[in-house]
Amino acid sequence: MSHSWKIIFSIALLLSASQSILFAQDDPGDPACQVCDLGDILGLNRAGEWNVYPSIQKAFLAVGEDDLQRVVVCPGFYEEVPVMAHFSDLIFEACGDVTIQGLTLKDVDNVVINGFTIDASGYWQGIGLGFGSSYENDHVLIRNCDIRNSGGAGVQLRPWNHNVVLENCNFSNNVHGVSSILYGGPYIIRNCTFEDNSLGAVMAAETTVTLENNRFSGHEYFAITRARSWAGVNLSHWITLRNNQFENNGGYTVPGTHDANLGNFHLIIDASDEQPGYTP
Repeated sequence: MSHSWKIIFSIALLLSASQSILFAQDDPGDPACQVCDLGDILGLNRAGEWNVYPSIQKAFLAVGEDDLQRVVVCPGFYEEVPVMAHFSDLIFEACGDVTIQGLTLKDVDNVVINGFTIDASGYWQGIGLGFGSSYENDHVLIRNCDIRNSGGAGVQLRPWNHNVVLENCNFSNNVHGVSSILYGGPYIIRNCTFEDNSLGAVMAAETTVTLENNRFSGHEYFAITRARSWAGVNLSHWITLRNNQFENNGGYTVPGTHDANLGNFHLIIDASDEQPGYTP
């Protein structure tokens, strides 16, 4: 990835709490979404030209050939589980109320995903960062998404993903709200709501993650849990919790190791004022 695009991605992160013209707004009448007058699925190339595509997957397949820097999806329900594969430097955003059935990332770098409802009913995951351990996805920002009803994880973080931020997202009625597998990170999960999943955030012991300012409520079991590493080594310093809220989670209590909110809390450090989290 070029130095200039690293700068652009950093700027996108800094603007994550603001309304930027880079990102679609909730109201399809917003000027940023007037492009929807041209079609349902559109791509903006680096020459400033808009192209219309028959499906989200077709737009992704055209990213390299058409030199797209932005793909916009206009209001509607799309029976698609598209795959982003083998490209970099793309903003993928919803204008208004847009529902898709899932999304998979495969070897992408410097990608922003903004504003989608992902109803993964009948599917294993809402957003999967790879088909398996052999694909690497780096510098990914997922924000303002409502991810629900997956049979596995709302967001599945696969091994060897790096610099992933989940921000201002809602996770509901998934088996796991967010789940990680083996090595990965650093990840930031912030300002998200986890509600009525079986488990909120399920972290592998080898995952480096900061969870801050999230709300966890109504889970059947624990809000946050992580496994012991394969070698039995305590890697608790790889997780940071800051200012998270816990309400009515159904985990069980084992003195010294578990409470209703944290499974394996002896492997989790909650050092809100002492331990620095990862900052991109």
